[in-house]
Amino acid sequence: MKGLFFAPLALWGLGACGGSFLFWRKPERLDIEQTCGAKGVAVSAASVPVQMELLNASYDGKSMFGRLLVSPLERAICLDKRLIENLSLNLDSVAECGTGRKLGFMVVDGLAKPLSEEDVLVVPQGYWYGKDITMPLFPERGIEQFELDCVDVEFSLHGLIGGQVARLRVQASRTALHPVLRVIP
Repeated sequence: MKGLFFAPLALWGLGACGGSFLFWRKPERLDIEQTCGAKGVAVSAASVPVQMELLNASYDGKSMFGRLLVSPLERAICLDKRLIENLSLNLDSVAECGTGRKLGFMVVDGLAKPLSEEDVLVVPQGYWYGKDITMPLFPERGIEQFELDCVDVEFSLHGLIGGQVARLRVQASRTALHPVLRVIP
């Protein structure tokens, strides 16, 4: 008889896990093509070329910091304005300056809220959008390779429609007083 006491409780708990009407429901996925189209961006499979720059960049031996600026070259682009690292902004490679030796780097997975209409941003041709970014390159503690004074870093940006839209290669040096940054064409 005591076992039957828990049966309704177990069924109620299963309903909670499955998203029954008594509990929250999984949010519906945002239709990106429809949202971007409603904001005036023509939806096509072709990606839009984008100019990308990293301003006020600094490198502290572990991470790269700076203000990422994005501007479409031909027509408006639809972006996730949060520019979340490893979702819309990817770290593609890290190499040692001078030798070009490829280095292992950290890939940090971020947990982000689902994309909402407020996160969708249309950047018209000729305008710039920017956001301060922090890209962790190496762990806080580790191997000697992470004590480099100069790194060559490559980033890529992905739009909401059309996949990868830009790549940027930046060379940053760490000095005792001030970091030095060179953009490599």
